[in-house]
Amino acid sequence: MRASSDGRRPRRQSRRTHANLEKARAYMKERAEPVVAKLVQQLAKSQPDDILGFIADFAARERRELAAEEREVRRSGQQLGDSVSECGLEAEARASTEANHP
Repeated sequence: MRASSDGRRPRRQSRRTHANLEKARAYMKERAEPVVAKLVQQLAKSQPDDILGFIADFAARERRELAAEEREVRRSGQQLGDSVSECGLEAEARASTEANHP
């Protein structure tokens, strides 16, 4: 182990610190990196004079798109749930009819 600039040996990372670093790396890779990469790409393409305004507009646009996607997922899930319920009711009705009319 190398000594630090003050001559002391550096501490080893605790397991907790290591786990936190891994969690942070995973977050950055999975969640932040795609958004930041898209932002950087659009900044390079647009080269706006008002960078902060561009970033604010970008964030608002991304948030609206994400909200629309989430609504669509919920709607699709609800439709799927309705279909499953309808199938369940149909199967229940069939079973009841078959039980009453052998």
